[in-house]
Amino acid sequence: MQTFRKLIYFFLAFATMVVLADITISFVFDRLYQFNRYGMSGGTINYYLTLNKPEVLIMGSSRAHQNLIPDSINKSSFNLSHNGMSIAFQASLADILADKDALPRKYLILHVEPEDMMENVPELRKNIQYLKYYYYKNTFVKTELNKISRFEFLKYYFHSYIYNGTLFSLIKNAWNTRNNPVASGNGFERQERTADSNQLEIFTSQSEFAKRRKREPAFDGDSKNKGIFYLSHIIDLCQLKNVQLVLFTSPFYCTDCGYNYSGNGFSNWLKEKNIPNLDYSQSLIPELKNPGLWTDHAHLNVEGAKVFSAVFTRDFKKIRGAN
Repeated sequence: MQTFRKLIYFFLAFATMVVLADITISFVFDRLYQFNRYGMSGGTINYYLTLNKPEVLIMGSSRAHQNLIPDSINKSSFNLSHNGMSIAFQASLADILADKDALPRKYLILHVEPEDMMENVPELRKNIQYLKYYYYKNTFVKTELNKISRFEFLKYYFHSYIYNGTLFSLIKNAWNTRNNPVASGNGFERQERTADSNQLEIFTSQSEFAKRRKREPAFDGDSKNKGIFYLSHIIDLCQLKNVQLVLFTSPFYCTDCGYNYSGNGFSNWLKEKNIPNLDYSQSLIPELKNPGLWTDHAHLNVEGAKVFSAVFTRDFKKIRGAN
């Protein structure tokens, strides 16, 4: 009996130490996270939330982050894109911004890859883990993360789990914030033009991309297990907050890499929803035929971004004039 009592005391003491350690680690990391103003592990979002709401907000993957310069639209614009992130991440971030009344005053410009619309939700949902800091702060994020696995919610009993995998970037970005406390900029990620030719990289990546396009699944606008679920959520948020949603797809440096809109029905679905869509993937913009404007088949360097941004702004003004 005495031995059993000692075991009970030991486990109680151990559990208490684990809980205290979790609380302490969470407290320290939480302060670091809130302090950060740099990086895509939360710092960029923190910085954006310190600003006055812009008139125009750009969201999307690296093909928006590196290709579209917000100042080309107007001075009250910000690019809050995150490299490599799918429509599931964008929907979750939009929900966070809506909760904080931080969606733009007028226009949300969202970059979409139509392949995301046909992708299975479980694959897309994995991106939301990059927003797990908001697990206890946003219902949509919590609900979607809990769907990743049957026992996913158990991980979050430890509050420090929300920082899993981000420790080094958290410290690095806190150091950058400390040494450059006044962050500035419009969110655009510049890719400088290099002296070396990028043609080999462009044509190699173009070939692989064209092969992948041929395996693109059919669009199903009624499916709740596809990426269209997340785009629908963004549409609902914009309607709720009286924000005009405008979609666009950046160009590719190839003539046969465009998405098959007519075949998969995505374009028709958008028309039914009255959502403007600027698709530049169907043919190469004449002004962008110079391979020296590209870093690969899907991303522009800063000189190419200037050209594309001018083209986009011209077309966007037509949408603004129609509303």
